[in-house]
Amino acid sequence: MDGITLSAVAQLADVAKGVKLLRFELQWDNPITGRDYLDGSCFLFSDQALVALADYRRRNVAQGARHGGDVPRGNGWIHVINIDTTAIPDTTNYLFFSLSAYNSPTIGVYPNPGVKIFEPLAGGGVRDLGGYGIARAGDQQAVVMCAMYRGALGWRVVEVEKFCAGNAKDYSDIKRTCQALVASLTFA
Repeated sequence: MDGITLSAVAQLADVAKGVKLLRFELQWDNPITGRDYLDGSCFLFSDQALVALADYRRRNVAQGARHGGDVPRGNGWIHVINIDTTAIPDTTNYLFFSLSAYNSPTIGVYPNPGVKIFEPLAGGGVRDLGGYGIARAGDQQAVVMCAMYRGALGWRVVEVEKFCAGNAKDYSDIKRTCQALVASLTFA
């Protein structure tokens, strides 16, 4: 299980076997009026059971996911979540990446939400592996943007773009959404 394959809306590139590190940048621009934040989070599951969570409060998770906190970006922000596939326990087979509104009732007030995925390279550079933006957030409080799961040929990253309620104050609806997604991911 040493390969990682990516796929999403824009036909993301396959990643060579042996890639062990991935960087997910969950990003958004500030609302037109005021400054507020979205929360980028990573939910780690063993089948239907949540085993760990990486978010702005739980940054150093021993399950192979590390949250980098708020990083300013032009007129917006990024939450960087670093994944080390070699540190993910064999029993953890699903990771879900979400953006959720904290104070705002919806994520629709934040322009340009999206996710970019990179492979960190030796020497400090990165290789862009793709990503996508969400065009229709509307009145939703949260979105599970993408999932990473362990399949027969290694790890795969897929777009899921599943909208739901929930945020860092109460993750229960996002957790239920991730649990429902587990059944729809196939082990290619």
